[in-house]
Amino acid sequence: MQLRLLTVYLPVAVLVLGCSKNGSPAQETTVPIAIVGTSPIVEIKVNGKPVPVHFDLGNSDSVSLFPAFLDEIEKQRVGETGGRKSLYGSEDGKPVYRVETVQVGEFAVSNHDVVEDFHDAEFQADFIETRGAYGFVGPELFRGYGLVIDYQQKELTIVAQDALGTQQSSCRGREILLMPQSNSDIGALGLAKTEIGDVRLVWDTGAPANIILKDRTDAARLDLPEYEELTLTRLSFGEHDFGPASFFVRDFNIPVFDGLIGFPFFEKFVVCFDLPGNRVFVRDQ
Repeated sequence: MQLRLLTVYLPVAVLVLGCSKNGSPAQETTVPIAIVGTSPIVEIKVNGKPVPVHFDLGNSDSVSLFPAFLDEIEKQRVGETGGRKSLYGSEDGKPVYRVETVQVGEFAVSNHDVVEDFHDAEFQADFIETRGAYGFVGPELFRGYGLVIDYQQKELTIVAQDALGTQQSSCRGREILLMPQSNSDIGALGLAKTEIGDVRLVWDTGAPANIILKDRTDAARLDLPEYEELTLTRLSFGEHDFGPASFFVRDFNIPVFDGLIGFPFFEKFVVCFDLPGNRVFVRDQ
């Protein structure tokens, strides 16, 4: 997961949905997801060149790529990142490039800005070796559409806005309203009611586990060290309870949320994010 504080560039792409086989506008397009450990990997095309990337809902960039791939494509440098940080440190000064096309299944964007990933060379080499991925794709690429994440079927489905929430759509289930603070900086933020009080949780496919911040457990007067496991018997979003759920305590100093919904939740449920409607649909596998 990354947090964007300030960037020096603006997205210029428009996401376009293709046509169905009969020539009518397509309502959905589906691409395979490979689950490598706890990492969802999808293939995108940049300037027509295929590249596997980590599908990361907590990534504030639409597309961030390793130099090992960027060096292989035509691109135009248009700026650099500034005033940015992630959970793991500064992201200042990373190049921003404009590419001709980015494609995911039947979706294509043109004249799109991609960022050189901020992780160090050792991290990137390990990521390529262990996951076979050369960067990350985040929800900003799909702004205005719905995303259905189905780990059991190993599919990511992109849904047109007018089909979201209908019975004919893959994007359906128990409806959860996201908090108004949800945006590209902090991702999809939900308010869960638990036995330790209200907990603000970011839905993050990049998180290998459900995580609760130590500041929140300290506020609940729980004497838990980092990496301790905490089971919440209640995890209610609105009228829907998804407890019990296990969380691991992490000591990150991030005041805008209290934890992350990660891999175990997505492994158990089919989750659809209605990005324009600021809501989530959850259904059983």
